[in-house]
Amino acid sequence: MKINLGKTDGCETNVTISEKTANLHFLITGISGTGKTVALQEIETSLAHTGGSIVVLNYNSTHHWDKYSTGKIIHYSVRKEGFPFPLLQPIEAQNGQCETPDDAMEAVLDAFNMAALLGIQQKALLRDMFRLTIQSSDSSCESLLTMEALEKADCEDFAPIMERYRNIFQRLRICEKPVPLIGGEIYDIDFSGYDTRTQSLLAELALSWL
Repeated sequence: MKINLGKTDGCETNVTISEKTANLHFLITGISGTGKTVALQEIETSLAHTGGSIVVLNYNSTHHWDKYSTGKIIHYSVRKEGFPFPLLQPIEAQNGQCETPDDAMEAVLDAFNMAALLGIQQKALLRDMFRLTIQSSDSSCESLLTMEALEKADCEDFAPIMERYRNIFQRLRICEKPVPLIGGEIYDIDFSGYDTRTQSLLAELALSWL
């Protein structure tokens, strides 16, 4: 897979990532206005053209697509349309192996802990809330916590967690069907409309599912 990084100054020679590299990780740095986002979009478009599936975790709508064909770009406004990953449903891999409900629950719990370190008691309470949601027979996966879980969470130890993540526990809708991740498409997951800390946690939750 040949991935274009851009062009050299003064000529039209393409710069690509070596196909012999051990991994395809890269870092773009620079002060504001130096073209970091433009360079990233060029790389994303190059990957899409070679059949790759691109997921963009878009903070505050800073990743604009004005220059690019909208046919390849699928936009999800998390605030308006819901979170496009079924976080608490076990994932089935292509080889047929499937996560357990506990695997899914621990991945989401780790994402919360990455965003803001939780105490042992807080993690235990949050784990119980997720377990109640996973085990709920009437859960449609439309929210991260069921009403039963939220009612049982009304205790002094859980109050700080509830206050910190109220937007997510009470207002975040979860899509029943995951993003399909079709080759050649760019999926723009837009977190704008939430405060910065909530956007950071939503990004962690997306990464935990991916």
